[in-house]
Amino acid sequence: MVPRSGRPVGLTRDERRQIESLGYVGGGASPAAPAAGRSLQDVKEMVPIMAMANEAEDLARQGDHGKSLSLWTEVVRRAPWVCTFRNSLGCGLMEDDRPREAVEEFARVKRELDETGAAGSAPAGVERKLYPLAVNNLAYALGKSGRYDEALPMAFAALKMDPENGQFRHTLATIYVGLHRHEEAMKYAAMALDAEPANPEFMLLLAGLKIEDGDLAGAAVLGERAINAARDEKLRQQARQILERTHAR
Repeated sequence: MVPRSGRPVGLTRDERRQIESLGYVGGGASPAAPAAGRSLQDVKEMVPIMAMANEAEDLARQGDHGKSLSLWTEVVRRAPWVCTFRNSLGCGLMEDDRPREAVEEFARVKRELDETGAAGSAPAGVERKLYPLAVNNLAYALGKSGRYDEALPMAFAALKMDPENGQFRHTLATIYVGLHRHEEAMKYAAMALDAEPANPEFMLLLAGLKIEDGDLAGAAVLGERAINAARDEKLRQQARQILERTHAR
Protein backbone atom coordinates (compact mmCIF):
# COMPACT_ATOMS: atom_id res chain seq x y z
CA MET A 1 0.00 0.00 0.00
CA VAL A 2 1.28 3.43 -0.88
CA PRO A 3 2.13 5.45 2.25
CA ARG A 4 -0.20 8.39 2.61
CA SER A 5 1.92 10.44 4.95
CA GLY A 6 1.86 14.19 4.95
CA ARG A 7 0.02 16.96 6.64
CA PRO A 8 -1.90 20.10 5.88
CA VAL A 9 0.05 23.31 5.60
CA GLY A 10 0.52 25.66 8.51
CA LEU A 11 1.91 29.15 8.77
CA THR A 12 5.24 29.97 10.33
CA ARG A 13 5.17 32.02 13.50
CA ASP A 14 6.38 35.13 11.69
CA GLU A 15 3.81 34.69 8.94
CA ARG A 16 1.03 34.28 11.48
CA ARG A 17 2.10 37.37 13.38
CA GLN A 18 2.20 39.39 10.18
CA ILE A 19 -1.28 38.28 9.20
CA GLU A 20 -2.73 38.89 12.64
CA SER A 21 -1.12 42.32 12.83
CA LEU A 22 -3.07 43.28 9.75
CA GLY A 23 -6.33 42.29 11.42
CA TYR A 24 -7.10 39.56 8.90
CA VAL A 25 -9.78 37.66 10.75
CA GLY A 26 -12.96 35.88 9.85
CA GLY A 27 -16.51 36.86 10.66
CA GLY A 28 -17.12 34.47 13.54
CA ALA A 29 -19.49 34.83 16.42
CA SER A 30 -17.10 37.12 18.29
CA PRO A 31 -15.64 39.37 15.58
CA ALA A 32 -12.53 41.32 16.45
CA ALA A 33 -12.08 44.95 15.63
CA PRO A 34 -9.65 45.74 12.80
CA ALA A 35 -6.05 45.96 13.96
CA ALA A 36 -5.88 49.70 13.43
CA GLY A 37 -8.89 50.23 15.71
CA ARG A 38 -8.04 47.87 18.52
CA SER A 39 -7.87 49.31 21.97
CA LEU A 40 -4.88 48.78 24.22
CA GLN A 41 -7.04 46.42 26.28
CA ASP A 42 -7.77 44.31 23.17
CA VAL A 43 -4.06 43.99 22.52
CA LYS A 44 -3.31 43.08 26.14
CA GLU A 45 -5.96 40.36 26.08
CA MET A 46 -4.34 38.80 23.01
CA VAL A 47 -0.86 38.59 24.57
CA PRO A 48 -1.47 35.42 26.65
CA ILE A 49 -3.39 33.86 23.76
CA MET A 50 -0.47 34.46 21.41
CA ALA A 51 1.90 32.99 24.01
CA MET A 52 -0.29 29.89 24.18
CA ALA A 53 -0.35 29.66 20.39
CA ASN A 54 3.43 29.85 20.24
CA GLU A 55 3.71 27.11 22.86
CA ALA A 56 1.29 24.93 20.89
CA GLU A 57 3.38 25.43 17.77
CA ASP A 58 6.59 24.54 19.62
CA LEU A 59 5.03 21.36 21.03
CA ALA A 60 3.89 20.29 17.56
CA ARG A 61 7.39 20.85 16.22
CA GLN A 62 8.75 18.64 19.02
CA GLY A 63 6.27 15.90 18.11
CA ASP A 64 4.04 16.27 21.17
CA HIS A 65 0.87 16.53 19.11
CA GLY A 66 -1.50 15.62 21.94
CA LYS A 67 -0.52 18.55 24.15
CA SER A 68 -0.29 20.82 21.12
CA LEU A 69 -3.84 19.96 20.09
CA SER A 70 -5.15 20.63 23.60
CA LEU A 71 -3.55 24.08 23.54
CA TRP A 72 -4.84 24.90 20.06
CA THR A 73 -8.34 23.91 21.19
CA GLU A 74 -8.09 26.36 24.09
CA VAL A 75 -6.62 29.08 21.86
CA VAL A 76 -9.55 28.78 19.45
CA ARG A 77 -12.01 28.76 22.34
CA ARG A 78 -10.60 32.08 23.52
CA ALA A 79 -10.21 33.66 20.09
CA PRO A 80 -12.59 31.85 17.72
CA TRP A 81 -12.58 34.68 15.19
CA VAL A 82 -8.88 34.34 14.26
CA CYS A 83 -8.68 32.23 11.12
CA THR A 84 -5.00 31.44 11.49
CA PHE A 85 -5.69 29.83 14.87
CA ARG A 86 -8.45 27.71 13.38
CA ASN A 87 -6.14 26.66 10.57
CA SER A 88 -3.61 25.48 13.15
CA LEU A 89 -6.32 23.63 15.09
CA GLY A 90 -7.29 21.84 11.89
CA CYS A 91 -3.66 20.84 11.36
CA GLY A 92 -3.57 19.48 14.91
CA LEU A 93 -6.71 17.44 14.32
CA MET A 94 -5.12 15.95 11.22
CA GLU A 95 -2.02 14.99 13.21
CA ASP A 96 -4.39 13.30 15.70
CA ASP A 97 -6.00 11.34 12.85
CA ARG A 98 -9.33 13.15 13.13
CA PRO A 99 -9.87 14.26 9.52
CA ARG A 100 -13.64 14.66 9.73
CA GLU A 101 -13.31 17.21 12.50
CA ALA A 102 -10.49 18.87 10.61
CA VAL A 103 -12.78 19.24 7.59
CA GLU A 104 -15.16 21.29 9.73
CA GLU A 105 -12.36 23.61 10.92
CA PHE A 106 -10.82 24.11 7.48
CA ALA A 107 -14.25 24.61 5.91
CA ARG A 108 -15.02 27.34 8.43
CA VAL A 109 -11.68 29.03 7.74
CA LYS A 110 -12.35 29.01 4.01
CA ARG A 111 -15.93 30.20 4.47
CA GLU A 112 -14.92 33.09 6.70
CA LEU A 113 -12.12 34.11 4.35
CA ASP A 114 -14.59 33.96 1.46
CA GLU A 115 -16.94 36.26 3.35
CA THR A 116 -14.21 38.66 4.40
CA GLY A 117 -12.75 38.81 0.93
CA ALA A 118 -16.17 39.33 -0.63
CA ALA A 119 -16.69 42.30 1.66
CA GLY A 120 -13.48 43.83 0.36
CA SER A 121 -12.05 44.24 3.87
CA ALA A 122 -9.13 41.81 3.61
CA PRO A 123 -5.72 43.04 2.52
CA ALA A 124 -4.95 41.46 -0.86
CA GLY A 125 -1.44 40.37 0.16
CA VAL A 126 -2.75 38.51 3.18
CA GLU A 127 -5.45 36.75 1.19
CA ARG A 128 -2.85 35.54 -1.30
CA LYS A 129 -1.00 33.86 1.58
CA LEU A 130 -3.72 32.42 3.80
CA TYR A 131 -6.56 31.67 1.39
CA PRO A 132 -4.69 29.10 -0.75
CA LEU A 133 -3.62 27.33 2.44
CA ALA A 134 -7.23 27.12 3.59
CA VAL A 135 -8.33 25.66 0.26
CA ASN A 136 -5.46 23.16 0.16
CA ASN A 137 -5.95 22.07 3.75
CA LEU A 138 -9.65 21.54 3.21
CA ALA A 139 -8.86 19.43 0.14
CA TYR A 140 -6.32 17.40 2.10
CA ALA A 141 -8.73 16.75 4.97
CA LEU A 142 -11.53 15.82 2.58
CA GLY A 143 -9.21 13.33 0.91
CA LYS A 144 -8.20 11.82 4.24
CA SER A 145 -11.92 11.48 5.02
CA GLY A 146 -12.41 9.48 1.83
CA ARG A 147 -14.34 12.27 0.13
CA TYR A 148 -12.09 12.25 -2.93
CA ASP A 149 -14.61 13.59 -5.43
CA GLU A 150 -15.00 16.71 -3.31
CA ALA A 151 -11.31 16.94 -2.54
CA LEU A 152 -10.07 16.83 -6.14
CA PRO A 153 -11.53 20.11 -7.46
CA MET A 154 -10.58 21.82 -4.20
CA ALA A 155 -6.95 20.68 -4.58
CA PHE A 156 -6.84 21.91 -8.16
CA ALA A 157 -8.20 25.27 -7.05
CA ALA A 158 -5.41 25.61 -4.48
CA LEU A 159 -2.74 24.59 -6.97
CA LYS A 160 -4.05 27.08 -9.52
CA MET A 161 -3.47 29.85 -6.97
CA ASP A 162 0.09 28.67 -6.26
CA PRO A 163 1.28 26.32 -9.04
CA GLU A 164 4.83 25.91 -7.71
CA ASN A 165 3.80 24.92 -4.18
CA GLY A 166 5.17 21.47 -3.37
CA GLN A 167 2.69 20.83 -0.56
CA PHE A 168 -0.23 21.58 -2.86
CA ARG A 169 1.15 19.19 -5.47
CA HIS A 170 1.57 16.56 -2.76
CA THR A 171 -2.05 17.00 -1.67
CA LEU A 172 -3.20 16.40 -5.24
CA ALA A 173 -0.99 13.29 -5.49
CA THR A 174 -2.45 11.78 -2.29
CA ILE A 175 -5.99 12.37 -3.58
CA TYR A 176 -5.15 10.58 -6.83
CA VAL A 177 -3.74 7.69 -4.76
CA GLY A 178 -7.09 7.44 -3.02
CA LEU A 179 -8.86 7.48 -6.37
CA HIS A 180 -6.55 4.68 -7.62
CA ARG A 181 -5.40 6.84 -10.51
CA HIS A 182 -1.78 5.78 -10.51
CA GLU A 183 -0.42 7.79 -13.44
CA GLU A 184 -1.76 11.08 -12.12
CA ALA A 185 -0.53 10.24 -8.62
CA MET A 186 2.97 9.55 -9.99
CA LYS A 187 2.94 12.80 -11.95
CA TYR A 188 2.07 15.04 -9.02
CA ALA A 189 4.19 13.12 -6.52
CA ALA A 190 7.21 13.66 -8.77
CA MET A 191 6.28 17.32 -9.21
CA ALA A 192 6.02 17.75 -5.44
CA LEU A 193 9.49 16.31 -4.94
CA ASP A 194 10.85 18.54 -7.71
CA ALA A 195 9.54 21.53 -5.76
CA GLU A 196 10.95 20.33 -2.41
CA PRO A 197 13.76 17.83 -3.08
CA ALA A 198 14.65 17.47 0.60
CA ASN A 199 11.13 16.68 1.85
CA PRO A 200 11.09 13.09 3.23
CA GLU A 201 7.30 12.81 3.06
CA PHE A 202 7.39 13.51 -0.66
CA MET A 203 10.17 10.93 -1.09
CA LEU A 204 8.10 8.29 0.69
CA LEU A 205 4.98 8.88 -1.36
CA LEU A 206 6.90 8.64 -4.63
CA ALA A 207 8.84 5.60 -3.38
CA GLY A 208 5.61 3.75 -2.65
CA LEU A 209 4.32 4.52 -6.11
CA LYS A 210 7.57 3.34 -7.66
CA ILE A 211 7.20 0.01 -5.83
CA GLU A 212 3.78 -0.40 -7.42
CA ASP A 213 5.46 0.21 -10.79
CA GLY A 214 8.11 -2.42 -10.04
CA ASP A 215 10.90 0.17 -9.84
CA LEU A 216 12.44 -1.26 -6.68
CA ALA A 217 15.82 0.34 -7.25
CA GLY A 218 14.29 3.79 -7.58
CA ALA A 219 12.15 3.22 -4.49
CA ALA A 220 15.19 2.07 -2.49
CA VAL A 221 17.12 5.21 -3.39
CA LEU A 222 14.22 7.36 -2.19
CA GLY A 223 13.87 5.28 0.97
CA GLU A 224 17.52 5.81 1.86
CA ARG A 225 17.22 9.53 1.16
CA ALA A 226 14.12 9.72 3.36
CA ILE A 227 15.87 8.06 6.30
CA ASN A 228 18.67 10.60 6.08
CA ALA A 229 16.30 13.55 5.68
CA ALA A 230 13.62 12.60 8.23
CA ARG A 231 13.68 14.43 11.54
CA ASP A 232 11.15 12.31 13.41
CA GLU A 233 10.95 8.63 14.13
CA LYS A 234 7.57 8.15 12.45
CA LEU A 235 8.96 9.12 9.06
CA ARG A 236 12.14 7.09 9.58
CA GLN A 237 9.98 4.05 10.38
CA GLN A 238 8.01 4.57 7.17
CA ALA A 239 11.28 4.82 5.24
CA ARG A 240 12.50 1.54 6.77
CA GLN A 241 9.25 -0.12 5.71
CA ILE A 242 9.81 1.11 2.16
CA LEU A 243 13.30 -0.42 2.18
CA GLU A 244 11.96 -3.71 3.57
CA ARG A 245 9.45 -3.86 0.73
CA THR A 246 12.15 -3.27 -1.87
CA HIS A 247 14.23 -6.14 -0.48
CA ALA A 248 11.26 -8.49 -0.10
CA ARG A 249 10.43 -8.57 -3.81
